Amino acid sequence: MRKRGPLVLAFGGVFVALVSSTACGPRDSTETAEPLVEALVHATLRPENLDIYLFEGPAAPPIRLTDDPALDYDATFSPDGRWVVFTSERTGNSELWATEVESEREPIRLTHHEALDDAADFSPDGRRLAFVSTRDGNADIFVMPFEPGDSTAEGRATNLTHRPGGDFQPAFSPDGRSIAFSRQDVLWGNLSRENPVFDISVVNLYVMSADGSDPRQVVGRVPGPLMEPPLAYGSVAGSPTWAADGGHIYFYRIDADGRAIHRVRPDGSDDTLVAPDGLSPALMPDGRLAFSRPRTSSDLDAFDQLKTGRIVSVAPDGSDSRTESDTLNEYFAPSFDRGTGRMVVHGPGSTAGQTGELGDGFLFAPPGARSRARLPDRRLSVQGIRGFFPAITPQGEVVSTVLDRAGPPPPLSLTSLDGSSRQELFSQGDFVWGAAVARDAGSIVVAVGPPFAPGSADVDIWKLSLDGSNPVNLTADVSANDALPHVSADGRRIVFRSGGDGGVGRVYIMDADGGGRRRLTDVDAAETMPALSRDGEWVVFPTTRAGGWKLWIQRVDGSDGRFLEPQRLDIPDTSMHPRFSPDGEWVAFTSDRGGYNDEWPLTAFPQPYGDLWAVPVAGGPAVRLIHNKWEDGPGDWALVRLPER
Repeated sequence: MRKRGPLVLAFGGVFVALVSSTACGPRDSTETAEPLVEALVHATLRPENLDIYLFEGPAAPPIRLTDDPALDYDATFSPDGRWVVFTSERTGNSELWATEVESEREPIRLTHHEALDDAADFSPDGRRLAFVSTRDGNADIFVMPFEPGDSTAEGRATNLTHRPGGDFQPAFSPDGRSIAFSRQDVLWGNLSRENPVFDISVVNLYVMSADGSDPRQVVGRVPGPLMEPPLAYGSVAGSPTWAADGGHIYFYRIDADGRAIHRVRPDGSDDTLVAPDGLSPALMPDGRLAFSRPRTSSDLDAFDQLKTGRIVSVAPDGSDSRTESDTLNEYFAPSFDRGTGRMVVHGPGSTAGQTGELGDGFLFAPPGARSRARLPDRRLSVQGIRGFFPAITPQGEVVSTVLDRAGPPPPLSLTSLDGSSRQELFSQGDFVWGAAVARDAGSIVVAVGPPFAPGSADVDIWKLSLDGSNPVNLTADVSANDALPHVSADGRRIVFRSGGDGGVGRVYIMDADGGGRRRLTDVDAAETMPALSRDGEWVVFPTTRAGGWKLWIQRVDGSDGRFLEPQRLDIPDTSMHPRFSPDGEWVAFTSDRGGYNDEWPLTAFPQPYGDLWAVPVAGGPAVRLIHNKWEDGPGDWALVRLPER
């Protein structure tokens, strides 16, 4: 057994700041050692750090198998107990890795694709891996040979599902002839002008032959929202695991009635409750069923959906509950060595809970959240941070609101990309959010008031200098929900969303001093989240004028208006949070068009689930910039100085 120390670190909050020596921070614009690069800095909601742990038995201390500042998760034992395959984001992307449990050798990388690879499961003979990948456009089930060190193995991966919706969490049957998995049957809800619901997801349980043929639904549900519109989920039946004789499939169900472990026969009969309040079941060698019991059993909370908790087990009939993990920390996704009963899980990493110089704040650049994206005419550095609506200053620092669950409303902060420095810029006794930077004018516009509140809420737009001085309320004389401002580079034009017209969002424009306020469009539709081009001549924003949320671009004088993607008007997806490239030739945005990458999204706050995309203003197909299973939100696109990778 490798000599690793037992875990002694208690799990911190959902968002706990991490300062990593491997994270790449910004450079001051006066430095000339690094070239200017185009960078898209965006908000990301993801765990702070996860590692893989081994438990020798119920009373044994956890042994750390991985120790990386990036995320390691979703581990599974090989049938012979020699290998553990897991997902890691240590290269800036979700890839499959394999580590030998009894060896001190470094883990071996199994996949090398720019898409997401996750949720591996071994065939009973240990010769194949089933896994989830987005390499063909969305989350599908693939099978590839398990041959660590053979660089050709990945090239023999085969897509078994190849369909528009997401397929997740494959599990081989004991005889290797079938694969159980979860499938996203419903992605979008009733998207219309009158009821622009963002997302209602229904994920059901399926079984197919091991070659991908004959997929059939085993467990199905109809939509039943857990949250009130406009943010709503439906139901999930997922994470299947087979009984040893193949006669039942265990799975978790989450819907309006709560979350619980069930079992069902492969033909869909005998759907039976096994244990309440559980997720991610796994069969133990002695026939018991282990699962993660989340830390709360209350209604789902936006910041409490990381799905971690104590690992407990029950007898096949749900009786005789006992704890399998330590009680100081929280874990998820148990997997067992069939020969020895050892358990691997993922849980809080070695850097979880460290705050560095950020005090109690949570803003930092998570290792693994920086990547490169290729567009037809350029390469783009994409950096995720834990900041609410980040905006880039001319010096390459970030203005944003630090997401925190406790204490007074968070202030607007100026922070380096790696979180090594932070300065409080502006506080007004209420939530300060949605900042945008006038890069040439040296000023900031920001909303003050409750975010995403009803249209009748009192929210104002303020302007201040880059150092936080000279704050001025630009909309103090207007009783309306004015928020989500954006500003031209010279600071002369400010666009924003106002909820003053009957509570429905409309897009407005005003001068730098708050005067000249006027509505930009006169259509009967919800419109929000506007962004100006650098020269202030063009504005882009999501609108429901065609049903659903689609991106509309026009000149600020009202001319030349059009949809950015007219070919997608009949497709019920959601496009939000647009931002122009520095030269105005591209628009980056968030969209759920790629479907979910995992059966249960992390959170419904502060926006619907989505990945980052970019579309050319002149017309053409959008390019996906990010593949992962976390929520990636609004950002800012600018020229900054970043070290090359």
